[in-house]
Amino acid sequence: MDPPPATSSPEVTPTPPLTSAPSSGSPRKVAAAKTAAESSTAETVTEVTETVVLTTEPAPAAEAVNAPPPTETPGNSVAAPAAEDSVVLPPLTTPPTTENSTTTTPAPTPTPTPTATTPAADLEVDRSAIEKNSNGSDEPSSENPELWNIDGCEVDMLVKYKMGGNLWYVQSRMRENPPKKPIPGFPINQTAREAMRFYSKEDEGGFNKDSKNYCAGAAWKTIEAANPPAAKLVC
Repeated sequence: MDPPPATSSPEVTPTPPLTSAPSSGSPRKVAAAKTAAESSTAETVTEVTETVVLTTEPAPAAEAVNAPPPTETPGNSVAAPAAEDSVVLPPLTTPPTTENSTTTTPAPTPTPTPTATTPAADLEVDRSAIEKNSNGSDEPSSENPELWNIDGCEVDMLVKYKMGGNLWYVQSRMRENPPKKPIPGFPINQTAREAMRFYSKEDEGGFNKDSKNYCAGAAWKTIEAANPPAAKLVC
């Protein structure tokens, strides 16, 4: 076998040895030059710093950046931010209302209306001391009666009672007494009080002594015809 052919190695260029820069003078001069160079560099940096500081101004848009964002009003319009000294009033609010709330007005109390069976005069009848013929239980009174209390008996001065009965007898004495004698009893409804007849009440004396409200027998017949007995009084 033939030996491999010989190869040539690449040429290596030798690196020149490091050499120091030629000295420009003695070591004292070199130190002085170095110090001067450092001082010049410091002054240059100071001048640059001062220039930057003097020429730097605050950005004009800083206030806008820190300003509060615009607010929206209830009408969907954008309101400008308020000034520092301006007073911002709160929006008007409507007090809440309750759904189902209603105002109830009390109904007025009805006033009783007199009817044919309940005369107006009988609405104020005082029967607290009546023991006989209360509300015409024995014999009916007229529709608009003039009621008297004669010894605990209710008597209508205007109606015609049955002749010979107890009520007819008591009523006859009532009609005959004035003007010489008072009626021996007292009125118990408004019609009798407004009649202003001469009467006396036990332990209280006489009332309406100068009354002219009396008449003779013939006149009473006319009065009885105008005040017939009611079918039934409900008082």
